[in-house]
Amino acid sequence: MSPWVNLELGAANIGMDYVFSYKPSPSIFSYDFWDPESIKDNFIKNLKKIKNCAVEIIMKDISTVNYRPQRLWEWSKIAMEIVEKI
Repeated sequence: MSPWVNLELGAANIGMDYVFSYKPSPSIFSYDFWDPESIKDNFIKNLKKIKNCAVEIIMKDISTVNYRPQRLWEWSKIAMEIVEKI
């Protein structure tokens, strides 16, 4: 699902019948600022909306990381920490 879908509606229709392919917006990598706490909060909020589904998380369409590739590794670490807690 794209970053612009209604996650609750998608989750309600998919349930456990299919894999919910959650695709967060890659725009977070292109900004001049990097706010891990905001990223965590948004990630948790969205994952709670789809918690009753089988979920895969795909970060795709990354065209720039604003010359800071370490953001990719940090995002991956954030994602794994949150998934392990939820």
